[in-house]
Amino acid sequence: MITDIASIVLQPIRIFFRIFTWVYLIFLLLIRMPIQLLRGQTAEDVRTKFIESALIPLKRRLEFDIFSNVLITIATLFLITLSVLSISPLREVVIKRVLFSETYNYMKENREMLTSFFWSLSLVFDILIVIAIGGFIFTESVANTFKTQCEQQQERFESFFNTAAQEVETNIQQSYQNVIRSWDMYFNSLRSLKRYNGIRDFFRRYWEAASNTVKLYQSVRIFIDLALFNDIPTQYRNYLIALFYTNFPGGIHGILIFSLFTLRVLFEVFRIFLDSPLIIS
Repeated sequence: MITDIASIVLQPIRIFFRIFTWVYLIFLLLIRMPIQLLRGQTAEDVRTKFIESALIPLKRRLEFDIFSNVLITIATLFLITLSVLSISPLREVVIKRVLFSETYNYMKENREMLTSFFWSLSLVFDILIVIAIGGFIFTESVANTFKTQCEQQQERFESFFNTAAQEVETNIQQSYQNVIRSWDMYFNSLRSLKRYNGIRDFFRRYWEAASNTVKLYQSVRIFIDLALFNDIPTQYRNYLIALFYTNFPGGIHGILIFSLFTLRVLFEVFRIFLDSPLIIS
C-alpha cells in the first residue's frame, strides 16, 4: 500500500525530470551544436562541449545566496498564508467555497473528536520542536545530538550524490565513446563495400556492414536510455534535492525544524476552522 502511494507520488516527478532532460538535450543537439559548427569549431570540440553541457549538474556548485533567500521567502509566505486563512472572514469563505461537502459534514459531525485530536497533535509537536531546537537544560543535549545526526546525514547525502555523479559521468562518457566508435566503424564498413573483390568478398563486407549497423543501433539505444530515461534525469533530480537542502537555512536540521513548525501551525489552523460558527451550528 505504502509502496503504491509512493510510486504514484513520485511518478510525476520522474516524468518532469525526463521531459526537462529531453527538452534540454534537444536544445543542445538542434540549436547549440549547429551554431558552434557554423562558427568554425571542430566536430570533436562540439561533441566534447555537448557532453560537458549535458552533465552540468555534476560540475556546478551548490551554494547560492539568491536561492537561499528565495527559499526563506517562500517558507515565510507559506506560513503567513496559513495564518491569514484562519482569520474569521476568510475562514468562512474557505469553508463555504473550498471544502467539499463530505469534508464539511465530517468536520461538523466529529467536531469534538477532531478538536481534541488536533489539540493533542499540537502538544506533541510543541514538545518535538523544543527537543529539536533546545534552549532548556534538559533538552540541550538531545538537541545537540539531533543536530549532529542531521549534519552527519547531510554529509552522507552529499557523499552519495558525489559518488553517483561520478558514476553517471563515467557511464555517459563511455556510452558516448561507444557511439562514436560504432559510428566510425559503420561508415568505414559502408565505404569498404565499394572496394570489394568478387562476390564472396562483397558478401563478407556486406555482413560486416550489417553487423556494424546493429552495433551502432545498440550503442545509440544504450546512450539514449542513459541520457533520456535513467542516469541524467536522475542526476538532475539529485542535484535539485542537494540544491534545496544545501541552501535551506540550517540544512537538513533546518528543514526538519521548519517541517515540525509548519505542521504545528497547520494543526492550529485546523483547530481554528473547527471553531467556526459554520461548523458549530
